[in-house]
Amino acid sequence: MKVRSLLNLESYLFFECIKFNKVEDAVYLINQDKKLLFDFDYSGQTCYHWAAKRNYHELLRELINFGKHVNLYDNKRRTPLFLAVENNHYESAKILLE
Repeated sequence: MKVRSLLNLESYLFFECIKFNKVEDAVYLINQDKKLLFDFDYSGQTCYHWAAKRNYHELLRELINFGKHVNLYDNKRRTPLFLAVENNHYESAKILLE
């Protein structure tokens, strides 16, 4: 599975929406370009990683509705599930396991 890094403005804006839990804006951008689901930041983390580690339940559910790409690794070989459990975000972990 090919993943893209933050090389363009669209990716940057998408990650800003993810990091600040702007669900509607993130959904709008994904509808414009589904490839955003495969973008990653400087640490190799995807939108799924960020939603899981910040415990954004609604956002995480929306992302999974677009595609179940939840087993991607970041630069330290961590999955979104690992980050959710590491941060005691059990609701996010439950969503990822569904």
